[in-house]
Amino acid sequence: MLFNLIPLGPLDGHYILAHFLPRELAIKYLEYNRRFGHFVFLGLILLSVAGLPIFSWLMGIAGELIQYLIIIKQ
Repeated sequence: MLFNLIPLGPLDGHYILAHFLPRELAIKYLEYNRRFGHFVFLGLILLSVAGLPIFSWLMGIAGELIQYLIIIKQ
């Protein structure tokens, strides 16, 4: 769920971030993201596969949040 909120290319986070930016900056951001976002995203994935801990901060946040999502059956 958190992974999809990264504000790059094919992920949904780029729609959300644009709403929090000033209009001129949002237009530039959306233009650059449309042109280069998928390349940056692919680069991050490849670096992560190569062994660099690119998304370790995201996994840390997810690990903290998971305790609130687990439903214990009694």
